[in-house]
Amino acid sequence: MVNQESGVGAAVCNYISARSLDDVKYMLEHIGNVKANPVLCEWAALSDHIEVFEHVISLFTLDQLEDDAVDCIITQTLTRDRNHLGFLQAFLKHYGLSSTILRPTTETLHNMVIYNSHHTLDYYFNTPSFTNMSQSERLSIIHSIKDKGYEYGTTRVIKLCNDQINAISYS
Repeated sequence: MVNQESGVGAAVCNYISARSLDDVKYMLEHIGNVKANPVLCEWAALSDHIEVFEHVISLFTLDQLEDDAVDCIITQTLTRDRNHLGFLQAFLKHYGLSSTILRPTTETLHNMVIYNSHHTLDYYFNTPSFTNMSQSERLSIIHSIKDKGYEYGTTRVIKLCNDQINAISYS
């Protein structure tokens, strides 16, 4: 998960996740030791600004990122309903890992519900990794997501699940 243990780390994380690309570039130019830290990618995954995410990820190669960091970046991108998914897929595909991103665990899927990540869920429901599953597997996953949606009151997720259930049931 995102490492914000130190006060400086938390401040930098908050800054990167909330500021524009120009602000982030300025900070990175003036705080040199931070720029070399791959944890920046985890913090950038929290940003609403795709250009910040793209810039920070592009500062590193996949070899420079630890497996836990890559998992965190993927999870943050999926659960926070960010529009970073396309860029992240291209970045991972460059290193031969594109299929990894669209095989979220049940825990990640449930976190997507908690954060009301209906755009990302909709995208996932239309990926080959999901559509190639058997009808019973897909319905089981969708019902699990829908149940979690009722638990957290995420009405958009519930509606999305109902639409998916109807589409699968009548196909």
